[in-house]
Amino acid sequence: MRMTTVNLRCAAGLALGLILIAGGAAGASLPGAKGEVLPIQSVAGMNRIALPDGRIVRETSAVILEPRVVQPEGTNVQIVTWKEAVGAGAPVAMYRVVKGDGLLSRVRETSYELGLRYGTFDPLGPGGEPAVPAALAGGDDVNLYLVQFIAQPLSVFREQVAAAGGTIYKFVGQHAYIVKMDPAARAAVEQLPFVRWVGKYAPAYRLDEQLLASVAGPGPLPLGAQPIKVNIQVFERGHGQQGAVAARLLGLGATVHLTVPEGFRMEATLTPEQILQAARWDEVQFIDVWGAPGEDMNLAREIGGANFIQNTLGFTGEGVRGETMDGGVRATHIDFQTPPIIFHGPTSGDTSHGTSTFGVIYGDGLGNASGRGMAPGAQGIFADYGNLTNRYTHTAELNQSPYFAVFQSNSWGSTQTTQYTTISAEMDDILFLNDILITQSQSNLGNQNSRPQAWAKNIVAVGGIRHYETLDMNDDCWCTSASTGPAADGRVKPDLAHFYDTIFTTSSSSDSSYTNFCCTSGATPIVAGHFAIFFQMWHNEVFGNDSGATVFDSRPHMTLSKAMLINTAKQWPFSGTGHDRNRFRQGWGMPDLTYLYSVRNKMFLVNESDVIEELETASYQIFASPLYGALKVTLVYADPAGPVSATQHRINDLSLKVTSPSGTVYWGNNGLTSGNWSTPGGVSNTKDTVENVFIQTPENGNYTVEVIADEIAEDSHLETPELDADFALVVSNGTLVLPPPACTGDIDGDGDTDSTDLNQLLTSFGCIGGGCVGDLDEDGDTDSTDLNILLTDFGCVG
Repeated sequence: MRMTTVNLRCAAGLALGLILIAGGAAGASLPGAKGEVLPIQSVAGMNRIALPDGRIVRETSAVILEPRVVQPEGTNVQIVTWKEAVGAGAPVAMYRVVKGDGLLSRVRETSYELGLRYGTFDPLGPGGEPAVPAALAGGDDVNLYLVQFIAQPLSVFREQVAAAGGTIYKFVGQHAYIVKMDPAARAAVEQLPFVRWVGKYAPAYRLDEQLLASVAGPGPLPLGAQPIKVNIQVFERGHGQQGAVAARLLGLGATVHLTVPEGFRMEATLTPEQILQAARWDEVQFIDVWGAPGEDMNLAREIGGANFIQNTLGFTGEGVRGETMDGGVRATHIDFQTPPIIFHGPTSGDTSHGTSTFGVIYGDGLGNASGRGMAPGAQGIFADYGNLTNRYTHTAELNQSPYFAVFQSNSWGSTQTTQYTTISAEMDDILFLNDILITQSQSNLGNQNSRPQAWAKNIVAVGGIRHYETLDMNDDCWCTSASTGPAADGRVKPDLAHFYDTIFTTSSSSDSSYTNFCCTSGATPIVAGHFAIFFQMWHNEVFGNDSGATVFDSRPHMTLSKAMLINTAKQWPFSGTGHDRNRFRQGWGMPDLTYLYSVRNKMFLVNESDVIEELETASYQIFASPLYGALKVTLVYADPAGPVSATQHRINDLSLKVTSPSGTVYWGNNGLTSGNWSTPGGVSNTKDTVENVFIQTPENGNYTVEVIADEIAEDSHLETPELDADFALVVSNGTLVLPPPACTGDIDGDGDTDSTDLNQLLTSFGCIGGGCVGDLDEDGDTDSTDLNILLTDFGCVG
């Protein structure tokens, strides 16, 4: 059994006119190519890059261009960069990191297009930096820079930037950070061999679309000379930068309403001229228009934690790419212009439905802040299901350029049914192959008739509960509205749920219209929007996880993504299977990003890293305490497509078992169809590919969490030749207990160091030349050194 686990835990005038200059013209750096040129070898029709010591970095049939190697001073790290071209296609940037005698990374395709809300650009590409208004360009008073590396950020990069005098503030994707530097530090950083480009972090990049339009000229909501309440985000947590900004603003005559030392956001009312001044300060990362919590989509953002995450971390989906598949979309709507929609295939359908489902996720609220979507900073992709011919191909393309999507939202589906159909099986297969998070509306018939896609095991099916425009979940009601579970084979469906009624979002009636949307068509993109923010949190290592150069590179498996939001969901209160808000109507509850963030340092995660064969068990010791809060354990695994002709659609059976310090056993999902907390005992679940154990008041001590491969009928871990399975596991309000170190003097392999081991060593004492039984230091001999090791370890119990 292969077993690895991851333990998570100055002033500028108002008259800007029409003057535009290059955003970084005031000191943009355009360094030449750095590093040593490597030769291109051609062997048997293949092109090859090799290091001077002969190690092969890349071998491909593609044309290789401009191979270079860079080695930061004082390290054994080498970064090899090159371009590859296939046929008439444009060359694609590639890199690989080499450390010492081993390859530190796989071959990586990359892009150097910086994706800012202001615009997407390759600073060294043909278009260079975007033009910005003169009063919002970076001048000598601006000491913030974008520093882009030639490859993914490495610790050695950060260390050497800091050693050169730079203060690294914020990763912005595409190998770039916002860094504070004085002129001397900037000059030194520019010369570092792994630095591709340095340019000003222009004030224009720090204003949201509404403020930018307003201070730069007439916009949809002209400010004139009137003050406006804004949020100001600083770089450093605590009172320091917020206090400095507040003092400066008060000196200008502005009103400061709020500072939040625990986070990065403050609130103030500023005139347009004061906004222009504040945007130039080195403490300021971003400024956007403040809006009071309201109804409809504001309620969804509030109850689900999107507002909390934005206020705490500043996340609104930046760097995240997701697709909405629907009938059509009004691409000219004011809320969809920054960034503009990326279209995945032709679109010709009616725009009424898709404009709303798209806006629930990506609308920026430019025309009406109450219609702001769940992830307005994310890049939306749109596909028309009316032009969908091959969903396998379409879905696979989401994992490729130019999309690199991490989720897809669907508020449509095939004809409703209570059965697991060929459409259901196809959806399971597509998800199994492509490992992408997909949300799917359950439908709106008020009974078990649902979209067949929603019955797929690997999808995130979304139900709906009426919220009556309040944040109080106790007055919510299903009231024969959304379609429900269970699935025909008894599986819990939907997986999650959200608002069914009165969802204020974009409308297709005009370029600035909004509407009250409804039903699971609205609930589904709300849930998808929560996933968007989660992916940004993951990319920024909020959970102690590793990350890559982009959100797409960083993304966890779809199973872990699904498990994370199910594990930390906010459940509607209910009791009994006959309750209006029962398990088969609410699923596992509504996503709760606030709670997810609150438990981030008390989590244990397995991201399909552990693999088990039939009847094997992956076992973990987890410390829990009533002081931590409710212990919640979630198992999710990807399952091959189920048999349509059978009544059981689960293929493999992985079972979740949790044993308390006192020996009380909890099986996955036992008791959870009747209430929100697990009941002890019962038997293992044999139906669901999502299993939960929720213990409201855990005992103090070590719990044993087990994932048991009760049945593996088909291979679900295709990376190995064995018949095996992997899984995602999320434990919240619990921490991993590491096993004690192995006994170094254990010769006979029983886990202990005792007299038996001593006798074996003494029998072998004096052995020379390898294969010696008592050779504990592995030098080939059994001698006094080995004896000392054993005697020091004598009495160890493994």
